[in-house]
Amino acid sequence: MRLVRFPPYRPDYNADEPLWQWVRHEVTANPCLGSKAAVQQHVGAFFAGLPDRIAEVMSRCRTVLHARAALEFSSGIQFRHPLMTD
Repeated sequence: MRLVRFPPYRPDYNADEPLWQWVRHEVTANPCLGSKAAVQQHVGAFFAGLPDRIAEVMSRCRTVLHARAALEFSSGIQFRHPLMTD
């Protein structure tokens, strides 16, 4: 057996977190969908419609790392990821 060190939980570094928050807000927040099949149908329809909303997807799923990379690219400032070592 071997222990593997995982990085700490950082939702601001994970593009999936804002996407699932968006799904919860638009699809499952208020309605009573009644069944697992109904939830799957509505969530599936949400994801099927994402190709028509590319700009919104990009802005909502922008993580701290994306923002830092964009700033570094535009200004020449270099940031270090907290988990990177020399």
